[in-house]
Amino acid sequence: MEYVDIRVLNVFFKDNKNLKEHLERTKKIVLPPVCKNGSMTTKWLLQVARNEVFTIPEEKFRHYRGTLRKSVTKQELNSYIIQESGMPTGFSESSLPDKEYLVDCLYSLKQDHELFKTIDDSLSLLVPEG
Repeated sequence: MEYVDIRVLNVFFKDNKNLKEHLERTKKIVLPPVCKNGSMTTKWLLQVARNEVFTIPEEKFRHYRGTLRKSVTKQELNSYIIQESGMPTGFSESSLPDKEYLVDCLYSLKQDHELFKTIDDSLSLLVPEG
């Protein structure tokens, strides 16, 4: 998908939601929910189609059910994902997807990230084995 005329895309996909669903189905990936903050633009979806930005495969995607160890912003989560994946996410700092999706992506990438360590995990480091 080097160059795609947006008018041609509009013939096949009524809106970005349809394009998102098509990409998820064909690439077997999980993309963020469509929201009104502008994080899911046609430009970003085309980057997804060209594998230019981070995406998470369906089989690797996991929901995080615990409590985060510390408070974290969406911008920090985005930075952690870029660091762990080695790829840009393609989101601007002002239009990030919802926090739950970002937490789930980071958890899917690195379940032992410092944000997911529980108090029990931390205490076990303090107690000497013996």
